[in-house]
Amino acid sequence: MQISRIKPATIELKTKLASVVINDHIQIGEVIIDGPGEYDAAEVATVGIPHEDKTIYCLSAEDMRLCSLPEGVTNLPQSVTEQIGSVDILLVPITETVTVNDVLGVVNQLEPTMIIPLGEGALIRFQKQGGDRGDLGLMAK
Repeated sequence: MQISRIKPATIELKTKLASVVINDHIQIGEVIIDGPGEYDAAEVATVGIPHEDKTIYCLSAEDMRLCSLPEGVTNLPQSVTEQIGSVDILLVPITETVTVNDVLGVVNQLEPTMIIPLGEGALIRFQKQGGDRGDLGLMAK
């Protein structure tokens, strides 16, 4: 699996069978996923988990599990963390109004192997505001 940042808040995954674009929805080839439910396209299993009025997307492909949080999610109830399960890569929006300290609670709840901060200047803000603890991988590009 290859992961690339194609815009500040958009990630592209390339698997053996598909190109997956992740932003506020998921697009696997021509299939657009925009809401809660279970989906399977091009051997990418996707679960949209409702949380408040937003959807958290978890994708599984090629033995990796990626979770994409919507903007503003700073704490999750145990029932949602159980639905999410184990996370290899966590996509976290960092904006002018959602700081690193706001999202560190979710990071600590999910304990991902790698974090990809999303948004204009998100990586720099993440590192400056104390999010780079040294025990997490961060994706720069």
